[in-house]
Amino acid sequence: MSPPLFSGRVRDLFWVRGALETTEAGICLDTGHAQLSGDLRTVAHKLSGHLWMMHATDNHGKGDDHLPPGEGRIDWPRLLRQMVRIGFHGAIILQVAGQADQHATLDGARRARRARRFLRDLSQRVNGLHSPQ
Repeated sequence: MSPPLFSGRVRDLFWVRGALETTEAGICLDTGHAQLSGDLRTVAHKLSGHLWMMHATDNHGKGDDHLPPGEGRIDWPRLLRQMVRIGFHGAIILQVAGQADQHATLDGARRARRARRFLRDLSQRVNGLHSPQ
């Protein structure tokens, strides 16, 4: 949901979806882009019946940082509760930035694993399940 780009607005996505001859097409919610649009929760609500997957990425609200979830400003507990309420059952893809330097890449991999655990544990709590120790 980056406004200067085509499909950067919800209405653009619905226009594309409506132009398709098939109903076998879904939408991927990029949490980082939607956060930059200014209202992630509204975007998620408007797309709710059409979401097939989510790119889980975080940012500080100024740029598409591709931070691991939990390292930016997105309110993940609130977003995941909303996703449960709207009946989202799609895939969640962890989307983080790659690094040119090998040491930074290894650190990024550690951060990505930590973000995966963060989302898994949070999802289990939101769904009323207990995370295994």
